[in-house]
Amino acid sequence: MSAAARRLVSLFAAAAATFGVAALSRVPYPPARPEHAAIRLAWRAPGQRMEQCRRATEEELERLPVHMRREEICEQHIFPYRLELLLDDSLVLARTIRAAGAHRDRPLYVYEEIELDPGRYKVTVRFSREMPEGALRGRIEGDFPEELRLEQEADLGPRAVALVTYDPETRRLVIGGNIGQ
Repeated sequence: MSAAARRLVSLFAAAAATFGVAALSRVPYPPARPEHAAIRLAWRAPGQRMEQCRRATEEELERLPVHMRREEICEQHIFPYRLELLLDDSLVLARTIRAAGAHRDRPLYVYEEIELDPGRYKVTVRFSREMPEGALRGRIEGDFPEELRLEQEADLGPRAVALVTYDPETRRLVIGGNIGQ
């Protein structure tokens, strides 16, 4: 293909892309339904780290180069937590939150948003540590609570968002936003 033909194809592709973006920008995007309210759960938590150490066997040490030999081998992970949201004592959300990262050694991240009809609700949020079957037994590190619980009334009008988050200073869940009281 000649240089002129390549330029012509490039020009045509750029014009088609520009036309496509312009056409799509005119498509109406429906906003959030104005008659609904929402409860948003959003926080980052370091969780609790479990560490189990044991002495390495002679066989294990011999397989490693000299500079990598350690007398003690330690395994660690961050416990998963169970997240539950209840509205007026009815379970709306239940899920297990696991640590991020390839080795599951990063913080726990919570982000959930539940749309609901405006009104007054008894909001209950529970965030509690799970002990999986076959979990390591050993030293637990970290001062993050084993269980967090929030119970509060929230009066949510149309388009209101109640934000539930973790306050590391008071070490508890708090609710804010335009929730009435």
